[in-house]
Amino acid sequence: MMMLTAAAMIVGRLCSDMMVAWVGTQRAQTAADFALLSALRVRGQSLETVAMRRDAFAAPIVVMGGALHAPAPLVPSIAADAVALKRALPGYQGRISSALTVAAEANGVDRTSVTQTDSMGLRLGLEAQTDFLSSSGLPTLSIEGLWLRRLWSDAADAGHAAISVAWNSPRLGGAWTFSAPARARLGWDADTHDVAVAADGNGGFPGDWVSASVGPLFRPGRYPVYRANALP
Repeated sequence: MMMLTAAAMIVGRLCSDMMVAWVGTQRAQTAADFALLSALRVRGQSLETVAMRRDAFAAPIVVMGGALHAPAPLVPSIAADAVALKRALPGYQGRISSALTVAAEANGVDRTSVTQTDSMGLRLGLEAQTDFLSSSGLPTLSIEGLWLRRLWSDAADAGHAAISVAWNSPRLGGAWTFSAPARARLGWDADTHDVAVAADGNGGFPGDWVSASVGPLFRPGRYPVYRANALP
């Protein structure tokens, strides 16, 4: 009888441990999905904010003879704003990284348990370009950050990302260790079914100098809107 009682207790404990582990897997999966999507949404918001700051100083610039020109009175402020934006880019990257860990911790996951298995989509993905700006009556200036180049190749796909959340669940005689994977992508959210958008858009940021202008207009970014989506 005692052996039967002990066996029943062990079976009951194992069933309880398995239930706790199942709940743990669901919590870990929820944390992984939430953390990754939160980070990608912050990246999308950061790209849109950077685009607004860029457009604010780039609006007066035009293309003349293959070179960039701006009204002389505006050149100092354009240069200052361009350099300031270039220096701010690491801060936007920091927000993306922080969003990932903060969202995980908000769901009870320690940041040390989060592993980036595909980090491409979690990078800001912008590279500041130095270019020349001329104006009447002033010497031509070389200005850092005059335009920003995107590092993702496909305008419609700003990058995939994947993480894994490690989770330990206690059991009789030890612990189960498992991981919860999550995958997502950040996509360009402009209406590409609109003929004008499809013809004129460049993913919000140019991939090269050619796509940074439209005729005489300096338009380095067109339709910078993004959406994060989970992947199976």
